[in-house]
Amino acid sequence: MAAPYDQVSLLSIARAAGSSDALLVRYFETKANLYLTVWERRLEELFSQQASVDADVGPGMSAQERLLRGLHAYFDFVKTRPRAWAQQFLAPDGEPAGAAELRRTWRHRYAELIRERGGLPQDAMVDTALAGFIGLNEALCFEWVLHDCPDDQRETIVSMSAAALAALMAEARKTSIPPAPGSRQE
Repeated sequence: MAAPYDQVSLLSIARAAGSSDALLVRYFETKANLYLTVWERRLEELFSQQASVDADVGPGMSAQERLLRGLHAYFDFVKTRPRAWAQQFLAPDGEPAGAAELRRTWRHRYAELIRERGGLPQDAMVDTALAGFIGLNEALCFEWVLHDCPDDQRETIVSMSAAALAALMAEARKTSIPPAPGSRQE
């Protein structure tokens, strides 16, 4: 649906899905639960796509190549349902309680995935840089979506995102506190 959350009824969702509102209430109880469930499933799809990227990685693939492949998968995900993805930035005020927490959780999971792929240490400066990168990547995707995801812009945008991530990784490695001896990040 293209309308903001607070302007859509459970009945209109049921009609669009070819179902009944009673059936939706039986399985989800409320419109808020349905909304959050749909977003959780979409985010699990994203992480499933990301896991496929990692499964295809060969033993000699660099962290930079793994990260670039992950960025391509992220942009592929955004392009599958661009307006639904962008809705979180267009009208978040009418969303149910829990939507903001769901976004925080997904951003944390995505930051951890990037950290793992890039071999980045657990460090407050790295955490800040990853949060900034995710915000930048969301802004790049949002602008791309607003222009209807033109294929001729995709590689340029992915390259900008990758360059920002490469700069993040380089700076994080310079400014991070080294892990303690015997820690898992060595």
